[in-house]
Amino acid sequence: MFLLIFGKQRANIIALVLGRFSVSCLIQFVRQPYAPNYLVWFSRPGALSNQPIYVMNRWQKPGDESTIQRYSVSNAAANNAYGYYQFSDAGFSDASYIRLRNLYIAFDALTQSMKKIGIKQVNLFLQGHNLFTVTSYKGLDPETQTFLPPVKLFTAGVEINF
Repeated sequence: MFLLIFGKQRANIIALVLGRFSVSCLIQFVRQPYAPNYLVWFSRPGALSNQPIYVMNRWQKPGDESTIQRYSVSNAAANNAYGYYQFSDAGFSDASYIRLRNLYIAFDALTQSMKKIGIKQVNLFLQGHNLFTVTSYKGLDPETQTFLPPVKLFTAGVEINF
């Protein structure tokens, strides 16, 4: 068994070799304590547009306590209030995260019969990018802080060297 760990504060590369199997991964940590959250990107509750799920906990009747205002279709006071709220410190949150950036799993499939015909290496592999993220960020993606997170990508293949 062979274990190798590289890294500092922000990213760690972990590689493990066990028999004919090898596994490596890149884990990324980023600290961003003050980043714009969903309030900056979405319009006020009640507007004819997509809304984050957080608005479901909105004020609905007298006596309710919520940080999200009531739905309003057309009300200048509600528009102004939401604008003030949106660009107060409520519109910013901690966007720190830990992300499994890359995972690579390989199996050395070289056999004696393959060596006889001149093949030097055969690897079967699975690879994934941006597999999961752990964060408390109130938005769609803490890295990009916009609507589109990094693409999740899966690859499988065979590597043959002669």
